[in-house]
Amino acid sequence: MATQKVTILGSEWKIITKRVSNADGQCCAGIKQIWISNDIDTIATSRNRVLRHEILHAFMFESGLGYNFHATDVIDVNETMVDWFAIQYPKIKQVFVELGIEN
Repeated sequence: MATQKVTILGSEWKIITKRVSNADGQCCAGIKQIWISNDIDTIATSRNRVLRHEILHAFMFESGLGYNFHATDVIDVNETMVDWFAIQYPKIKQVFVELGIEN
């Protein structure tokens, strides 16, 4: 089981690679841990995609948005937004780098 630490909006989170049931990853705001399944594809892009997704969940929790959706199904709204950002981030970053506005 591999463990890393990361600071997200001033709070320390642990990223733990371990067996995760029924998911490629999970984000637990209560104990500030992100779990990435060690069963995930060994392809780095797959692991990176899942890790970006879970880190975005952590950012939402730390910023107060993790629980503040007023929709019939909070989970679906949260997942849709997080997935969109996690999937589109590399493309957005590429545009920012091309324009010299990444910082």
